[in-house]
Amino acid sequence: MRQSMERNRRIRAVLAWVAIACALATGTVVATPVSAIADTGLEAQATTTTPPKPTLSKATAGVGTITVTWKKQTTRTTGYEVQYAANKNFTSAKTASIGSNATTSKKLTGLGEAKTWWVRIRAVRKLNGKTYRSAWTAAKSATTTVAKPSATALKKLTPAVGAITVTWNTKTAASAKVQGYQLQYADNKDFASGKTATLMSVSASSKKITGLGEGKTWWVRIRTRRLVNGKAYYSAYSTAMSATTRVNMPVKTRLTSVTGGKNSLTVTWERQDSHVEGYMLQCNTDPSFPDDAVTTISGNATTSKKITALADGTQYWVRVRTWRKIDGKTYRSAWSAAMRATTNVATDQPLDTSTNEVEPWFTSMVSLTEPTPGKGTLEARWLKGEMDITGYQLQWATDSSFQGVKTAKVPGRDVTTKTITGLPTGVRAWVRVRVYKTYASGHTLYSSWSNSVSATPTAKLSAQAEETEDELGTDVSVTPQDSWEEPIIDEPIIEETDADDVVELPIEE
Repeated sequence: MRQSMERNRRIRAVLAWVAIACALATGTVVATPVSAIADTGLEAQATTTTPPKPTLSKATAGVGTITVTWKKQTTRTTGYEVQYAANKNFTSAKTASIGSNATTSKKLTGLGEAKTWWVRIRAVRKLNGKTYRSAWTAAKSATTTVAKPSATALKKLTPAVGAITVTWNTKTAASAKVQGYQLQYADNKDFASGKTATLMSVSASSKKITGLGEGKTWWVRIRTRRLVNGKAYYSAYSTAMSATTRVNMPVKTRLTSVTGGKNSLTVTWERQDSHVEGYMLQCNTDPSFPDDAVTTISGNATTSKKITALADGTQYWVRVRTWRKIDGKTYRSAWSAAMRATTNVATDQPLDTSTNEVEPWFTSMVSLTEPTPGKGTLEARWLKGEMDITGYQLQWATDSSFQGVKTAKVPGRDVTTKTITGLPTGVRAWVRVRVYKTYASGHTLYSSWSNSVSATPTAKLSAQAEETEDELGTDVSVTPQDSWEEPIIDEPIIEETDADDVVELPIEE
């Protein structure tokens, strides 16, 4: 029995010798029973040859890189080996060698972006031409980061009706790593509930955003975009810009008539349906409309308005414009050209329609001549009115719009001439006439005004000049009357209307 046990011990010793020899030859660690090594006397030699396993501290990811860090080890260590692979089984792994035990980190490059890698490390000892290695440490993993694309900036926002066109600086250089852009827009500067628009073209430099409504303010910002492994990565947003969308302005209208009545004017105008919710009227005795007061009419189907509580026998100017509202804000067209009319003179008795009181037919100016030069006089002539009229009313002024007008009545149907005196010499004067009829009720009705004629009273002439004057006649201008209601003037858009732009319609008194 004792001989058999001794034989077995010797066999174990031989096997231990063989294992140690193999370890020394390959530099690997072999698990050999301590008792066997002890029996051979090689225990001290095995433990003093193989380096201890190092301590792996961390693996830090960068853009396409991972930096591996470990604790410095000097015991039986002359260097390290770092192994890394794209899987935790280290299939197809790569190994990086470090030839100094003082080195405690290694940056692994060329690993791509957004990829996960596993790393581990072991100590290396070179002795007498042989290499001895420790066991591998436990593995750590890290995912490489992605380079963000270069940021860009907005150039400008160009508003339109219900839309905004956004323009920005392009980033086409390869180093910018830009593959497209993303716009964000919202109706508040904090971009709460903001919407986005993505453009996958690096050369795109503008985008029209539609469906934004009229008269609304929007904030816009932009960032660049790229895809890595199917995932989108973005730069920081640019500084935001804001713009307000334009509005379809209400279409301008024009007056068609202004008719004088007792203490009132009746105004009519053209209907407008394009972006119009109603109309505004202004009525004033001053054609410059110094008073901002307006009469507002809701509904674009209404095309007439009677303005009441006016002074009798007073000339008024009237103009109209359209309006619409968006989000509580009122938008207005330009004012129309103004028209003027005179309210009727008040009487104690109302118009008696049962007695057939009707407006008399109009007459026409024929001529305006100067009977005596240098006297400041002009003689006006007109056509005889229809039967059963009371007389004529004459108006004259030193401007064609009849500002500062003077008036005189000429009773009798058969009187068709009137000498106007006290006119300034050398200044052109305009004259017009209309027919009136006074009824038994005391109510007087007038026709519309005739065409106007003009002439310039001359200064006192010498005898020779008077002879020449008799031959040449006086400077007289007659405006033919093609229509007894003066035409409506459709002028360019103006906010204020000069007196020369005013058109007078037939006046009822």
